[in-house]
Amino acid sequence: MIMEEKRKEEIIRCVEAVTKSFERVDILINNAGVSQRSLVAETPVEVDRMIFETDFFGAVTLTKALLPHMIRQGGGQLVVLSSMTGLYGFPMRSAYASAKHALRGFFETAALELWNNNIKVTMVYPGRVHTDVSINSLDKDGKQYGIMDPGQAKGIPVEVCARKIIRAVERNKKSLLLGRGEIFLYSMKKFCPPVFYLIARKISAK
Repeated sequence: MIMEEKRKEEIIRCVEAVTKSFERVDILINNAGVSQRSLVAETPVEVDRMIFETDFFGAVTLTKALLPHMIRQGGGQLVVLSSMTGLYGFPMRSAYASAKHALRGFFETAALELWNNNIKVTMVYPGRVHTDVSINSLDKDGKQYGIMDPGQAKGIPVEVCARKIIRAVERNKKSLLLGRGEIFLYSMKKFCPPVFYLIARKISAK
């Protein structure tokens, strides 16, 4: 709890420094996140909390710290990097998927409450993007996983992902899905759940 309070205070100090240096902050991109490579039955709740602290509470704390400034200036845009696992569960991602689901619930609610303050929200749901996210994931002991997953290595390029996010923000899209097979899997979950479960049980989680 002491470490969590220190992180909160650090975030608030950073926001205060930014708002003193710049008259306006029009866009906040919540992109912090740590992924996971561990099974539900093997992962202690302390590791679950570590992931939630960054992936959910980090974004919420930063947003709440900046929100009064955005409201006073007459509006702004919140961009939230969730994940395709924020739309469906996936093996070895229990806490990560849960935190990303929580982001959706929080920020969709924020969009409904803040529209009259001219605060827009864009939710981004990336699938596999070619980054080091798997290398920096946490294992069941809360330690760095340290391996580049084959699926991650074949993910969409970061540059492509960034360009699509920029276009979505410019067009004030409420949500953006990014990926290849992950979008197909989401469609199956939405329109044909039995097929989704059949595929998700067999697909490689790496």
